[in-house]
Amino acid sequence: MRLFGGTKKLCPICQNPAARMLPTKVEGQPLCGDCAKKASQMPDNRNAKNMTVEEFRAFITFYDGNASLRSVF
Repeated sequence: MRLFGGTKKLCPICQNPAARMLPTKVEGQPLCGDCAKKASQMPDNRNAKNMTVEEFRAFITFYDGNASLRSVF
């Protein structure tokens, strides 16, 4: 018997197990640790809480596409 249950919710973006305690959420769905780290890199005028899942997926695609530019800085 597990103390907190055996199944975790899946991240709506990458389908990895989502965080259980105080997760970052998009449309009420918890994100995994990797996606939550990317959400913390959003510009100040945007917030993951106010985005839809599709908008956040577009941001993740944009974020991953600019990895080479971020490495320059």
